[in-house]
Amino acid sequence: MQITFPDNTTNTLNIFETKDRNAPVIIIFTAMGVVANYYRHYAAAMVGKGINIVTVDQRGNGASSLRPSKKVDFGYKEIVEVDYPHIIQEVGKLFPDSKKYIMGHSLGGQLSSVFVSKHPNAVDGLILNATCNVHYIGWDGAQKWGVLLGAKMCRLVASIKGYYPGKTFGFGGTEAKTLINDWAYTAETGKYRAANSTFDYEEAIQRVSIPVLALSYHGDSAAPQRSLDNLVVKFSQSAPVDRHHLVHPESPKKKYTHYSWVREPELSSDLVIDWIKKQA
Repeated sequence: MQITFPDNTTNTLNIFETKDRNAPVIIIFTAMGVVANYYRHYAAAMVGKGINIVTVDQRGNGASSLRPSKKVDFGYKEIVEVDYPHIIQEVGKLFPDSKKYIMGHSLGGQLSSVFVSKHPNAVDGLILNATCNVHYIGWDGAQKWGVLLGAKMCRLVASIKGYYPGKTFGFGGTEAKTLINDWAYTAETGKYRAANSTFDYEEAIQRVSIPVLALSYHGDSAAPQRSLDNLVVKFSQSAPVDRHHLVHPESPKKKYTHYSWVREPELSSDLVIDWIKKQA
């Protein structure tokens, strides 16, 4: 279903329905540079277990009417203050009697965290799936400095070109300059902000009281356990947090990737469903 945002940009909601329109609905917000269609297998699996799913591309990707360029720029502010509220509103119209949950993957989890800090009553719960606080201290050894230097390099490239050509560098998609600056700020400081916004997200996130489910995976080098802990701790003052680190059931030596949960929905789907049942 195509939707139009208040700034006249458009995007598409991909709706995966169960037979029960009143069943809970999860809105999946994607990782950086990953299109919504990538989550279709996970969505189909969840529908088979009685959960409605909606997926949607991030602004500037996939079905979004925008493409970042020297002339087209946006950041966290436009996504969490324009896009996400309108998406949640439209999903509410589609499933008026359903409990609504956000599931954020990677950047989608960071943006979802920022969103609920400003709109704490918009959804019934937040699921952080293979995401993190991208602050470089969440990594060990050389990886730590790689994250910091990588963030600075992304910021420099975006500054020079007017946007960030992720495919050229093998990280992310074609991303807007301000979005990369907002993301790099967190990588450098551990704090959240949205350029050109007066709202104090870093302070507000500590007052969020909706339930949070946080999932990390053994072997996920893009969102290691400690990096997600560094995000979860921001909620711990007010929100009930259910934290899980998943180790491969066959052997601890086997490692998951940043995308394993999408390709193998059995890894976490039952855990997610059990958590949702607890919120009823």
